[in-house]
Parts: sequence; C-alpha cells; structure tokens
Amino acid sequence: MADIAVSVVSLLALLLSALGVAGFILALILQKFNRPKSVVALVLSLLVLAGGPYFCWRAFRQPVPDVAGSKLFGRDPVRNPGLSRASGIILEISQGEKKLTLADGETLSLKKGDRITLTGVKVPGVAPSRIRVNVVGFIGNPNREAEDRNVEIDTNGFLRKFALNPEGTRYKVAVLRDKEEIAAFFLDLK
Repeated sequence: MADIAVSVVSLLALLLSALGVAGFILALILQKFNRPKSVVALVLSLLVLAGGPYFCWRAFRQPVPDVAGSKLFGRDPVRNPGLSRASGIILEISQGEKKLTLADGETLSLKKGDRITLTGVKVPGVAPSRIRVNVVGFIGNPNREAEDRNVEIDTNGFLRKFALNPEGTRYKVAVLRDKEEIAAFFLDLK
C-alpha cells in the first residue's frame, strides 16, 4: 500500500512538471499576442513547475529522527520528543530529612498536608539559568514567576482549579526551558 502511495505521488510530480513546462511554452507563445496575459501565464506556469520537484522531494526524503510530522508513506513511525519521557531530566525533592529523585513523567505520592521542597533539577545540556520549575496550582513566591525551587510547598495550599483530575488530588510540576515545557512530573495527594 505504501509503495502505491509513493508511486501516485511520483506520477503527480511528473504530471505537475509536464504541465509547468507546457505552461511555460504557452506563456512564451502568448507573449507575441498579449503581453499582460503572458506574464500571468508565466508566473502560474513557474509555480506549477515548482510543484513537481516539491512533491518528489516530499515523497523521497528521509524522515528526520525525533521530529513530529516527518513520517512519510512506508516509513517507520517517528517518535515525538514532546511525548517521549526518556529525556534524562531529574527532579530532586526533599521531604523533611528524606531526599527523593524523580525521572521525567514519574509521580510522587503524598499525603494531604505534607511539606516538600524542590531542591533542584538536572537538565542535560541546558544552562541552569534558563530552567524554571513550576508547581502548577501552587503560589510559592509571588515575586518569582513560575519558579518554585527552594520554596517549601505545603500540599494544603494547592489551588483546586489547577488539579489534573476532578477530585483535586493530582497536580503537575512543569520544568520549563525559557517558556517551553520540556518535562513534567506529577504529585498525587491522598
């Protein structure tokens, strides 16, 4: 089935190239009789002529690894990095004397009323000054936008409207590079 789709795209590319060449020749002939119409025909034929190589390129280019939308007919699926949770990002948490680490996408179960501190985050290949950690639904320090590192987080202080579930027991900890979310961790309250 994939080979048929590639063949159809190849035929379409060949047809567009042929129509573009025919339109170009027609524009040159029309130039002797009506110059304004020949300019319009020339521009349109060049656009159609460019469509053929574009479809050939689109049909036969190799997919780019880890780029969403680069999957083509007959190729293996390409992973989307936004959905992949093997990023190597680690969140460090302290709960009293206990030190915990979470990998990207993991969940920490807590009791309502527990207090935790996000002590740090390790993001490979990114300068720490570009990274922020935001507990969505918690206002730690109003002077620092979306930055909850080294702030004591009381689980009684979560805003229910930011919960990920209707019960108000699941909250997201987002790791941001500049303004882009690059990792997510979850807190489950019991």
